[in-house]
Amino acid sequence: MQSAFFTLSAIKYRDRNRLRDRLHRLEAQQGESWPVDDPERVELNLRIKSLGQKGGDYLAYGLTALLVSMLDSYVSAHLYRFERNFQVYAGRGIEVSMRF
Repeated sequence: MQSAFFTLSAIKYRDRNRLRDRLHRLEAQQGESWPVDDPERVELNLRIKSLGQKGGDYLAYGLTALLVSMLDSYVSAHLYRFERNFQVYAGRGIEVSMRF
């Protein structure tokens, strides 16, 4: 699951960078006279911002899923070890009580 989120994040950032390159090419073609409130320019800026936010969201989801899975593995390993130690000590307690 983490790899899917990281892949989606990379795809969103790649798309954002492609749109940025397109915007820079258009700015170079249009020159200084290209108005800031031009509909095409505004739409490109909004799409760039949206893709950046989505990429960040997917990256955060991936990191969160990775941390949760690591925590789950850590807790599971310690619970398994605790259960084994409990069984070993319980067995010793029974042996000791059976001797007396």
